[in-house]
Amino acid sequence: MQRGLAECRVGRTVPRILIADDDDDVRTALMRQLRHAGYEVLEAADGRRCLELLRTTPVDLVVLDIFMPELDGIAVMARVRQDFEHVRILAISGGGTVAQDQALEVARRFGATRTLAKPFEPKEFVSAVRELLGEP
Repeated sequence: MQRGLAECRVGRTVPRILIADDDDDVRTALMRQLRHAGYEVLEAADGRRCLELLRTTPVDLVVLDIFMPELDGIAVMARVRQDFEHVRILAISGGGTVAQDQALEVARRFGATRTLAKPFEPKEFVSAVRELLGEP
């Protein structure tokens, strides 16, 4: 059964976002942008850690890099869709071994709620997050 955002935030007033990206600089910059926008933010440097955090800490949104060590973003996304239906996914990618647009299309097929191609502007990123969380 799919739960809505209101059910996920029981006891919390601020949305919680998990950023999973293996690039420390990117992850830090995204965390800073989201904290500045007023969100609670968790971080994971790889796909395995992302899933570990999801099992112990409810989140409203996962910002998920496609190309990561341990488990890539597509494998993580498949598990998130199976075990955490309510969680929205913003898939991000700067490319990799396949063309960026192909990677983002695969992410959409595997359940990404929305995608963004790196590099993106901070304003565009925060706007996408707000949209996914149903905020103005």
